[in-house]
Amino acid sequence: MSSTSSPCDGDVGVIIELENLVVKKQDLADCLQESYNQEWFNENFDYNDINLIHEFLIDSNNCDSSSISAINTIIDLMTADPDLELEEALFEIGIIIIDSDTAVKVNPAEELNCFDLTQEATLTVYVQQPWENSDNVIGPNQVGHAFIGIEQGGIVRQVGYYPDKDSSDVEIGNDYEAAIKTNYNYLYHVSISQNISSEQLTDIINYTIDFPSTYNTNNYACTDFAINIGNLGGMNLPSTETSSILSNAFAGRSPGLLGQEIRAINSTATTTISTTSANSPERQGECTD
Repeated sequence: MSSTSSPCDGDVGVIIELENLVVKKQDLADCLQESYNQEWFNENFDYNDINLIHEFLIDSNNCDSSSISAINTIIDLMTADPDLELEEALFEIGIIIIDSDTAVKVNPAEELNCFDLTQEATLTVYVQQPWENSDNVIGPNQVGHAFIGIEQGGIVRQVGYYPDKDSSDVEIGNDYEAAIKTNYNYLYHVSISQNISSEQLTDIINYTIDFPSTYNTNNYACTDFAINIGNLGGMNLPSTETSSILSNAFAGRSPGLLGQEIRAINSTATTTISTTSANSPERQGECTD
């Protein structure tokens, strides 16, 4: 998840933001050294752009020649096209940013062990779209995210599928070891919920425990995981491949399109569609002896 607002509001917030910009620009100058485009960075006062570049280079320990070359390329792209957003420029050169700052890697068997597999539960598929109410592949929320939630008798758990890496940058089409991470209090724009049987709950938990081991944006990523879980719960979600004019490298399932497809579904007596932006619930409930 990405935010288009600065980290603080008001006069104090403006001062803190400017101070942070100065510090981060100095970090970038130290990293890029002779490749530092002082004119571009001096003219760019967008906190989110500077923060994203800082996250890509500094926070991810990416001060190597290939990463520096990538940053120089996106600066050239944005200079040539002032309407091009930084997220779009990164995507154009085959890089996406996976926001997992608040996501915690867990052992899914332990995270989901409180559910009673002899009882029914409620399954929810949550979708954070890159652009709210749009099938765009990239936007202010980067590539977006899709994740699942299960509720049963006061037990609430939400998890998603991620690349298992410390840095947030992911190359489109590359293979990464996968991980299950939590998604509590996580922004979503659309969701679909329905009750599931004990047999469906068992299948869903077993699938999550034995999750596919390889993350690849084109073959199997967070949207694929959410779709598969939803369909194990009888949701009949479509698995539609999409692409983007910004990158010939991407051809996979996108939270943007999945969100729009869920919006087109009507709520029924057994299925609830929400198109109101909110944050997913906090983790609730512990196992009883």
